[in-house]
Parts: sequence; C-alpha cells; structure tokens
Amino acid sequence: MALFTHMVTLLVHGGQIFPPASIDYIKALKTILSHPPHLECLDSMNWRIVVGVCWSSILGDPVRLSENDEEDELDDESDMDMDRKPDMTQSNSAYARQKTLSNINGEIAGLLPILFSAPAAPLLSPLPEKDTNYIPEPSTGTNVLLKIHRFFQQYPNDNNAHLPVLRTLNLILAEMELNARNETISASVKLLPQIGTLWSTRKKDVREQVVIALRTMLPFVTHKVAGEYDKTGLVRETLAKIMDHLPKEGQLRWGVEPLDLSVVRLKARSRKGKEKETHHPFETSAMEVSFFLYLIP
Repeated sequence: MALFTHMVTLLVHGGQIFPPASIDYIKALKTILSHPPHLECLDSMNWRIVVGVCWSSILGDPVRLSENDEEDELDDESDMDMDRKPDMTQSNSAYARQKTLSNINGEIAGLLPILFSAPAAPLLSPLPEKDTNYIPEPSTGTNVLLKIHRFFQQYPNDNNAHLPVLRTLNLILAEMELNARNETISASVKLLPQIGTLWSTRKKDVREQVVIALRTMLPFVTHKVAGEYDKTGLVRETLAKIMDHLPKEGQLRWGVEPLDLSVVRLKARSRKGKEKETHHPFETSAMEVSFFLYLIP
C-alpha cells in the first residue's frame, strides 16, 4: 500500500497526469493490482481516489487526489447536462474527428477493469435503515455509467480504450442489474445507441464485449418503464439496425453449406404401419438418409 500510495500521489501534478512518469507508473500499478491479494487490500477510499484520477484524465477533467471526486462530478453530469451535449452517436461529426485519445489515457483505461473487479468497489448505494424516510443518493455505479456515456460521446470511433471501457461497463452492469433496476434502465437507454455503433467493429474482442453488453441491456430497454424516457425512439432505431445486421452476419460469402451427416441422428422406423412417426430436430430414419445419399451426385 505504501508503494501504491507513492505512485498514485506522484502520478498527479498540476491538475493533470505527470507525463514523464505516467507510462511507467501506470504499468507498475497494473502489475500490482492484477495480483488478487493486492487488489483485495485496496480499501474503498483508495479505490475512489485512483478511479477518480483515471476518469478525470480520460475525460479531460482536472485531475485531483480527492476521495470526493465522484460526488463533485454529480452536478456536471446530471441527465439534463448529458442531454444538452451534442449527439456523438454519428462517427462523422466534426466534434468526433477532433477528439483523439492519447497513449497515456489509453494505458490509464487499462486500469479500469482491474479496479472494478476489486471486492472493495462501492458500486451500490448503502441499504437504508428501517423506519426512516431515507432517499439514497446516486450510487457510484450510476456515476461511472454517466462517465462511460461521456466517454462514448467524446470518442465514438474505436480506439485502444474502448475494450477496457466496455469490460468496465459489463462489470458494472453485472453488479447493478439485480440491485438497481431503475438506474440500469436509465443508463441502458442512454448507452444502447452508443454501444450499437460499435457493432461494425472488426476487432473480435471488442465485438464480444459489445454482445455481452447488449444481452445485459436488452431486457431493460424493452421494460415498460423505459418507455417514459425521451430516447426510446433512438433505442428502437438502434435495435432495428442491429436486427438488420444479424442475418448478414450469419450468411457465408460462399453460400450455404450442406448439413453434415454427423449431426443427424438415425432412428429405426416403427413397425406400426398406420401410426404417424414424429421426429425430433435433426432426426430422421435410416431409409430417408439412404434416399438423400442417392440423390447426392
């Protein structure tokens, strides 16, 4: 922990990441935190500090070594502020072309899925006490989903940070889908159009994370509560595009191949002549297979 605190402290200078030591320190932090016993020693306070440093650097915010970075960001990332920002789902916008991710921030993004795998990650709001009118504040998981929404707005085109950010997204959704339904619905409605634009990527590992995210979010964006949000039309449009691409993904360039006989289960004919036989899928009788083989030149 002394080494961890030393590197995190010296990583920040003048409200930004200190360039001369950044790459080496970030790689060292990855190595340390990738060891599960070391990650388990990370308490919630240090977790919040390093997560705040990572997101502030990636999103271009002032970098501060403060445990309250997450709470300070709430006023800037409300739903109204997010809706007023330009729509970055189209990769051909002028704003999108101006935004490029630095190598330092690409390395920092690799820390995120490691940090969000920590047992101390306080993603959910604490449970309310009994017999109180307790109104929970937005959870850390909700705040990070807003940051991911900002990330896809700023960097809609695929870069080296998309894979770790998508992995982080799936880790958060896996934790929140059973414990924070309303927050997950709200975030899914915002994120689904942005995730849908990554369907055309040629990177297999990115596509896998996109599929995992879509499978998690689909039950929430189709929930009746999701109809109360203004972006449902954009969600329908995204789902229609995905449904249009799915049949094309399954088609082979060289046509449809014949069914292999190894997947067909042979079944002897019943001796009861008048009773109609029923077959399960990929199951037929030996005589029918012989007839098919006869037709094959």
